[in-house]
Amino acid sequence: MDIRRYRSSDRRAVWELHNVALRQIRAHPGNGQWDRDLIARTTIGQMAARRLYSGFGYREIGRSREGTFEVLTFEKRLAR
Repeated sequence: MDIRRYRSSDRRAVWELHNVALRQIRAHPGNGQWDRDLIARTTIGQMAARRLYSGFGYREIGRSREGTFEVLTFEKRLAR
């Protein structure tokens, strides 16, 4: 195994790995608008992700339903 820095040419492979992993744990609602922004989203049951976002200064700004998933939306405001 070789470990190296991410390259922009890796984008497609990383995206596919992301989708494969989510499908394997039945947490993939399909590609959609939540994949096209910089706001962090996770499902209500993903406690590790929720702690990670909070620990890095994100705050919860909303909840929604995406198919069968209750989705939490987080936002981080950057200092000016």
